[in-house]
Amino acid sequence: MPLRKRIYSIVLLMNIGLYLIQPWIPYIEYSLRKDAIAKNLCINRFNPDSECNGKCYLKKQVARMTETPDAEKQNDKKETPKPSKEFSVCFYSFYITENVLLISKLNSNPSEPCGFVSKVFVPPKA
Repeated sequence: MPLRKRIYSIVLLMNIGLYLIQPWIPYIEYSLRKDAIAKNLCINRFNPDSECNGKCYLKKQVARMTETPDAEKQNDKKETPKPSKEFSVCFYSFYITENVLLISKLNSNPSEPCGFVSKVFVPPKA
């Protein structure tokens, strides 16, 4: 296998691996840095009777990791911006907003030829 394909394969596998490990990152970080988290980042670090040992920090990190899709859903609920440009080609209508291209199919008779298509592709005369 050429070196270039081997490098692409390794990079692709690393990306897939990191994507699959992503939900487990707070747990891995907690298990590796348990003492430092309990000593410096724990909410109950000033309470000597607490046996939290940094689990409050772990809960906060896990909540932050699972919170991201909800934030995206809230962003989707916002109103879509009005299209800045509109144009139609054949049976499709295109709307351009700030950075999104929306395509919708027009309700028209498919037996009617399109404007530019009927000018370019003329059937032979009998």
